[in-house]
Amino acid sequence: MSTALVAVLLVAWVLEDPAGGEALAGRARQRLAESLPQLTELAAWCQRNQLAGQRDRVYELILEADPDCAPAREALKYRRAQDGSWTRSASYRAPRNESLRALEQEYPRRRDEILEPLLDGFLALVEEYQESADSAARHQTLALLLLLDQDCAAVRDYLGETREGGRWLLSETVAARAGRKRLLARAQEIEAEIPEPEVSRIRDSETELRLPWKGARATAGFRVAGTVDDAELLRAARALEAAAALFRDVFVTLGRPPRDFTFYLLRDKDEARALLERHASVTPEVRAQALELSGCWICDKTFVKYSDRREVRIDGVVHALVADLVSQTVGHTDQGWGREAVAHHFTELLLGTRLTTTFGEERYASKRGSGRDVDLRLPDADWLLLGRKLYARSHPPDLPSLMGRDLNDLTGEDTVLAYAVMAYFIWADPRAGLTLQMLQAGGEHPVEAIREATGFEFRHFTARLGRWLEEMGA
Repeated sequence: MSTALVAVLLVAWVLEDPAGGEALAGRARQRLAESLPQLTELAAWCQRNQLAGQRDRVYELILEADPDCAPAREALKYRRAQDGSWTRSASYRAPRNESLRALEQEYPRRRDEILEPLLDGFLALVEEYQESADSAARHQTLALLLLLDQDCAAVRDYLGETREGGRWLLSETVAARAGRKRLLARAQEIEAEIPEPEVSRIRDSETELRLPWKGARATAGFRVAGTVDDAELLRAARALEAAAALFRDVFVTLGRPPRDFTFYLLRDKDEARALLERHASVTPEVRAQALELSGCWICDKTFVKYSDRREVRIDGVVHALVADLVSQTVGHTDQGWGREAVAHHFTELLLGTRLTTTFGEERYASKRGSGRDVDLRLPDADWLLLGRKLYARSHPPDLPSLMGRDLNDLTGEDTVLAYAVMAYFIWADPRAGLTLQMLQAGGEHPVEAIREATGFEFRHFTARLGRWLEEMGA
């Protein structure tokens, strides 16, 4: 784990409820103080049995209850400064355990005689402070016992960690790795199951628009007409039907599947201008707005997309549909970071592209001024690397600010962060991702929405997201 990320994680331990967290820490120190004689004897036993590495871990725990313990400070290379504070030498390196037999055969019994009552006491403490101390403080308190047994299953389970490949990882990481593979496979299965879209005639109302229509294709829920070739109409219609089915599958949403949507695929702005000027449902306000953009909803179930690139047109209509499905499911909000990120994930899953960025309600366009280093639209954009770069700064990303801003105000960096946050949910716990957006659409403050959806205070969640990004990229 990088030094910068460690700094971010340490920042996350700042308590959102200092009084509750400090009270919990004080109670934990008292409980450790009651076990100081046994801990001191365990450290001495480790010294006698060539377990210097484990001795230093026990000393770390002793210092939590007795900050002035001279043997511990000396072994760990601390020096007292003139102001009375302790400073650790930069030359300190954790020593090795030389006796494997003592570590594997004798140490566990001696350790467990101390650990078991401490574990019972600490579990009771974090339960007692469930409401008054935040999640980071509770986790930090219980994690102290890993100094005695870094593989303590009860502690790791409370911390939300799972052992995989000889390492302790966030349970979200393990779930997301499996979930990502499952989603990619499911997207392919669903698209393969979609019947071939049927040929649809150009309607009289469309003929009156006097565009060079090439044809139309229709599925159970969607109709795609355009001035593009039939192969593109087929691909777009199939992708739209697959997107709707995948959305229901991923989020386990109820209700009727989407029906009676129409999407127009046009080759350039001139064709779009002609349609918008002649279409009876387009108001002057929508027309003026839409001419500035490459895609827009011109009424509830009709979307127009134009571009001189085939992949941009198809990506645009799928993105528009998924964003609309999110709004229908969770409720509309101007703070649309979530629906934007979900739409990016679905176009990536189904098309392998992320070419569309939303500007506000019913307004779609390519994001401007984002910079190549944070542009998700690039085919080689590594969002995991970009996300870790955001965490490598001197301060962690401000998730409440991201979630609270109007969609029009988001930057290229914001789209990367939103994509990372939604990946955390979509791959591991999609329903929690919807819950978070529902809470926000219902007027919940982002800080409260994060806590209710995840069980973590937002600083703690920010830290876990940073660690998750590191683990997913390993």
